[in-house]
Amino acid sequence: MTCNYCGTELPSEAMFCGECGRAVTTVSASSPRPMIPAPLTRPVAEPEPWSNASTDALSAGVVCQQCGAPVSPDDIFCGECGFVVGAMEYESPRPRDTNAVERLERVEQDAGPAEEPEPEDEPEPEAGPEPEPEP
Repeated sequence: MTCNYCGTELPSEAMFCGECGRAVTTVSASSPRPMIPAPLTRPVAEPEPWSNASTDALSAGVVCQQCGAPVSPDDIFCGECGFVVGAMEYESPRPRDTNAVERLERVEQDAGPAEEPEPEDEPEPEAGPEPEPEP
C-alpha cells in the first residue's frame, strides 16, 4: 500500500503516512492500483498548485504554528513540517459569543429521615359587603 499524497510505501495496517502525516484512505481490493510510469527525463521542480482546501484554510486563518503552512481542521499533522496540529487550537473567524461564568459549589444535604411539610392553613375568605335590609 502506498500513500496517495506522497507515494511512500506503507504497511497494510497503516492509518497515517509516516512521511507526510496524511490519513491513509483505504482502497478496495477490486479497484486497480494506479500505474505511475517512471519519468523519462530529469524532472524539473515545479511548485505544487494550491488546493481549494489549502486556500480555504488560509482564508479561515488556520495555519501550522510551527511553519505557517495552511492546514485544514481535519489534518492531524502539518503536511509541510510534520508538526502535530491535531491538538492545535484553531483561530476562530469571529469573536466568541460565550462567556465563562463561575462554577457553583455543590451543597450536600443531610440524608436524615425526611420530614413531611406541615400543611399551610388556608386563609378564611374575606366577607363581602353586607346586603342592605329590605324595608
